[in-house]
Amino acid sequence: MNRPCAPLLMLLLAAALAPPAAAETIYTGDPITFTKQAFGDVSDAANRDIIIPGVVELTRGDSGGLFNFAAEDFYTGSSPADTEWAFEVGNPLQTVRAGNFAALSFAPWATAVSNNPPARVGEDAVLHIISQDIYVDVTFLSWNRGTRVGGLGGGGFSYSRATAAPEPTAAALLLLAGLAALSRGRARTRG
Repeated sequence: MNRPCAPLLMLLLAAALAPPAAAETIYTGDPITFTKQAFGDVSDAANRDIIIPGVVELTRGDSGGLFNFAAEDFYTGSSPADTEWAFEVGNPLQTVRAGNFAALSFAPWATAVSNNPPARVGEDAVLHIISQDIYVDVTFLSWNRGTRVGGLGGGGFSYSRATAAPEPTAAALLLLAGLAALSRGRARTRG
């Protein structure tokens, strides 16, 4: 009887766990909630959602829309840089989830929220990080209007978003090490 060779199994396992080359990435990890308090200093990292350090760091000034602190100093009509968005409002009859990105219509943030971010609170959205080809599920939980001190202004907002899926490397390495040890043990018993 021929048994599969352990090195062949290790090669097949490594190939199965390797990420596909040049493919999009869909964040499927545990969700986090990010909150920028009203009047929070955007130069303080605690007031930015650092999704990919130095690439996409989302925040908001005391008024206006989101911007990418890693690429911009403040919000402009085309902010946040290196992103495009899909919201339910622009994708009627579609499931707005990162896993369904190919069926969605994406637009710059201001267009995607129909220039009315408070109306998008509670609505499912997908953030596309263009340079990295990453898709992230996002749901806005709050959006402060205006600039009133002591009121609802000051640029406060919050959202929940998916995170990167954990890398399987540690588990894969343990499995490969176990298969290698098993292979050595079998070779000794045959010899």
